Amino acid sequence: CGACSGFHGIVSSGTTAKQVKKERDCVPITYGAMLLEGLVAVLAIITVIILPKNSPLLKADPNLIYAGGIAKSLALFNIPYQIAFTFALLAFSTFVYDTLDVCTRLARYIFQELTGWHSKKGSLCAGVASVLVPFIFLMASKEKAYLAAWPAFGASNQLLASIILLAVSVWLIHLGKRPWYTILPMIFMFAVTSWSLVILSIPFVKSLAGLTTGFFPSADTVLLGGCGVLLLALSLMLIVETVRVLFFFRTKAA
Repeated sequence: CGACSGFHGIVSSGTTAKQVKKERDCVPITYGAMLLEGLVAVLAIITVIILPKNSPLLKADPNLIYAGGIAKSLALFNIPYQIAFTFALLAFSTFVYDTLDVCTRLARYIFQELTGWHSKKGSLCAGVASVLVPFIFLMASKEKAYLAAWPAFGASNQLLASIILLAVSVWLIHLGKRPWYTILPMIFMFAVTSWSLVILSIPFVKSLAGLTTGFFPSADTVLLGGCGVLLLALSLMLIVETVRVLFFFRTKAA
């Protein structure tokens, strides 16, 4: 997310854009947010770098490792280690819960936008749908369901980033501006994440084809492979629609 994130694209287009007072405020807000996100990514990398190879902290809880790395970094600015450690733990937990809250709200918002159900029943259905997907992962996986969902989340997040770059590229083309600074990273992101989804889908496809041992694939294989196939299909549909709009219906779309 510190480099490129589709989740941030949804947040900025679906919520941030509705909260700013003036259009020119978007530049410092969006650039500032991504600079801070990039800083968090750099700090996460520093957390790993500063630990020795055989450090006992490597076997500790990941939350403590993260907080310890942040505390050691802030200690360089004469901030007491214990205070920085406590603040880092608080910031990390707040960040996780805040992200979960935003994801749930965005899932409800997108569900209602796609279905057009804006009534109270639509809001209820959106809430159930946003909880149902992680619940399926939780119940179907043997243990630590987030480990099963994490690869699919990472690939889908970056694939979504490429789709957002694609939408921006279409918009720039219709404005008559050069879109190469969005098209080139879009192609790179789409190629890498699509290949990642292909790798996730291969065990699922092989299981369906009867090429692997056993009659039924594991729940993790079905969940990851099913998500991978679905995401690939949706992204290819969007690519086809974009090409159709650009090259065959440019005047009408503009």
